[in-house]
Amino acid sequence: MVAETAQEAGYSIMKKFISIAISMVALLSFVACNKENGGGDTPDPTPDTVDVTGCWELARVETKSATVGSETVDVYIQFQSGSFELYQRIGDSPRYTKFTGTYSLDGTRLGGKYDNGTAWATSYEVSKQGTDLILSCGSEKDVYKKIASLPSNLPMN
Repeated sequence: MVAETAQEAGYSIMKKFISIAISMVALLSFVACNKENGGGDTPDPTPDTVDVTGCWELARVETKSATVGSETVDVYIQFQSGSFELYQRIGDSPRYTKFTGTYSLDGTRLGGKYDNGTAWATSYEVSKQGTDLILSCGSEKDVYKKIASLPSNLPMN
């Protein structure tokens, strides 16, 4: 066994001192911003709200064409002043079904309720890319293109 030199002993003590000093700094940083002590604790910033106002046409679901199973889906939606109008046509049906209700937007989280009181099945994470409005839920992404206005000639059920 080799005896420790004075230099090695000093190095070992210095390593312990640095380790203790780092631990103390870390501990103090956790308690320094405590609300009870008047520290500068600030809440996490809320995400900017994405503006969904306007008329939109479903362009695609995920990365494929807008389909449900093998059925093609046409959807138009208009968000305005906390309410929405949604027009949906599935498959070969020549007619659209109209749904109306209210929506709420909390930052980038979009939820809604139909006029009959039924809540949407899910809420969506909303983002924009250029003129695209993207509604995400899990792995599904519905991409809507901005349009000037809802078509005036939609055949209704």
